[in-house]
Amino acid sequence: MNDSTLLAIESSTSQCSIAIYAHGRMHEKSFNQPRKHLEMMYSAFDDLLIEAGISKGSFDGVLVGQGPGQFTGLRVALGFAQGLAYSLKIPLFAVSSLAIIVKAQLRNVSFSQANIAMNARQNYVYYGVYDVKKSVVTAAQKDICLTVDQWLCIPRDSMTSFIDSTFDWGESWVKESGSDRFFYEKPLASDLIQYVLDAEIANDQWKKPTDVYLNYLRHDVAN
Repeated sequence: MNDSTLLAIESSTSQCSIAIYAHGRMHEKSFNQPRKHLEMMYSAFDDLLIEAGISKGSFDGVLVGQGPGQFTGLRVALGFAQGLAYSLKIPLFAVSSLAIIVKAQLRNVSFSQANIAMNARQNYVYYGVYDVKKSVVTAAQKDICLTVDQWLCIPRDSMTSFIDSTFDWGESWVKESGSDRFFYEKPLASDLIQYVLDAEIANDQWKKPTDVYLNYLRHDVAN
């Protein structure tokens, strides 16, 4: 996998990023203009091809964050990823956006288990629990959608907690219990690539572009 040439797109938050991994090096561009994600994605892609010194036909696979997250950004990213993978006849691999966020936090914080809460709006939270062993991030349970009240009742004494900075009550909650609660840093496409490189994804886990779907979670709110 480390010898592969990969393209990754992550746009589950207001920030969108696109990265190319080629010849063992990472090349990346990110931008925070939600209404121009598609336009800037194409421009960034062309620039990164030149920077990496490769052609569009060089890719072995495409990676994309599949949600949960902001609907428009996720839809644009998946459409771009599917279109490219389909045209090049290469496989596509989708990763939970919550898992990518957890991977991103390892840049600055060390932990063996973490729970992540993303603002789903309208008093809901996208929630996931992940284990980390030797930089490999794995889901400890299925990502779910909870009400804020349900989420606040979850015991998390032994875990590091990361939350979305857009919660109105977030700052006071983070400060309540010292150093085990943090606002999470927004994920990058390079975090997605690193997730896949560290996890050593098997060939049979990659999918045809038409077999990959977004995971919105709001259709399956926990009782």
